[in-house]
Amino acid sequence: MAVSGIRSYVQHPPDGDYDAIVIGSGMSGMTCAALMAREGRRALVLERHYTAGGFTHVFRRGDYEWDVGIHYVGEVNRPRSLLSATFRYLTDGKLEWADMGEVYDRIVFGDQRFELHAGAQGFVEHLERMFPAAEDRRAIATYVELIRQVSSAYRSFAMEKSLPGAASTFFGSVFRKKFLSHARRTTRDVLEELTSNPKLQGVLTGQYSEEQERNLGRAASAVLLGAAPLHPDEAVQRYVNRMGAWLARHTERAELPWRFGVLDSPGINAFAAPGGYVFVTRGLIAVLRNEAELAGVLAHEMGHVLARHHLEALTAQERFKLVTDLAVEATDTRGLLSDALVGVTREVYAKGLEQGDEFEADRMGVVIAARAGYDPWGLAHVLHTIQGAAGDARATGFFLSTHPPTWERLDRLARVFEADFPVPADPRGGAFAAMQARLGVR
Repeated sequence: MAVSGIRSYVQHPPDGDYDAIVIGSGMSGMTCAALMAREGRRALVLERHYTAGGFTHVFRRGDYEWDVGIHYVGEVNRPRSLLSATFRYLTDGKLEWADMGEVYDRIVFGDQRFELHAGAQGFVEHLERMFPAAEDRRAIATYVELIRQVSSAYRSFAMEKSLPGAASTFFGSVFRKKFLSHARRTTRDVLEELTSNPKLQGVLTGQYSEEQERNLGRAASAVLLGAAPLHPDEAVQRYVNRMGAWLARHTERAELPWRFGVLDSPGINAFAAPGGYVFVTRGLIAVLRNEAELAGVLAHEMGHVLARHHLEALTAQERFKLVTDLAVEATDTRGLLSDALVGVTREVYAKGLEQGDEFEADRMGVVIAARAGYDPWGLAHVLHTIQGAAGDARATGFFLSTHPPTWERLDRLARVFEADFPVPADPRGGAFAAMQARLGVR
């Protein structure tokens, strides 16, 4: 992607006349834009992620790697269904669907495997065999009924979106009411009403919950802060948090409770923890030239959070056989971190992430900074600075031991974005310089 294509659409509104602007390039956004294009309309698709098209994230855990591509789509085998008709229209009937077989997914907890079978009846029958207790069977039946209710209510909700303005004003609330009564509740709230069995809850959701991610992030942050406390200057902490909050608004997980902190450590480094925790050392801030470079550092660490790199690294450890339980119960009844959690966290941060994770966070950081209106090459300038300071083992030794070679990171960024990095500016004025001065930087 050329550098000219890295532009924040918040700071640079699109030029030209369009019949519609579609936010997001996932399945819904692209389908909407494609339908309009087929009808002769002009649609502009805007994407916040660093790769357009949706379903672009790649996840790694241990020796496994997978993406979030569509794994199962219902009703497309029914010629008269709306979904099937829509795909035929969009592709002139050329799209073919592959049958995934009777078992379309498997959920694994330690050495236990739970298979999900196709079709509502097969889904229920096999779940009941895996969870034969009367309470669990009732929960499964209620869960499937709730899915039917939500699916039915969503049709009316979606229909309201196509109503003319006046009709939507008068009748919209009627169309929306039933669906919103479901949508305003969290998955956890619903599941806890249905069952107290954590494994059944896990099978029904089939994913790592955001609350568990935040719990694990809080625990990992406590370990990091045990090694280097927050700097005592509150003005410095406010400055970095305001800046981080602005960057977070330009990510696809803006709703996370992001927290940013400056660690009172002379070493040159920065860290992230699951759930939205980002830390930068005063030693790193001291060598930065301007706010754009700080934005690049924060955005890189935010990339780790967005891609769940540390979450995957932590949960991949053999000692995390039942990671769900460990994340929820990150502390004991006295508020003390478990020895296992402390040990695993230290091990992950001492070893560092996979090189591919760092390269991905570099790419994401450049784009996040650009979206927020900063010089996209701030991160590259920081890497140049660190490369020049490589001889100072006390300042950069730990950083260099846990990250890929800086020259390789710079080379990959240059190749990905098809550009050479411009010479960095050195404007040390304004609020950034004042913040540095509070840390003793001259």
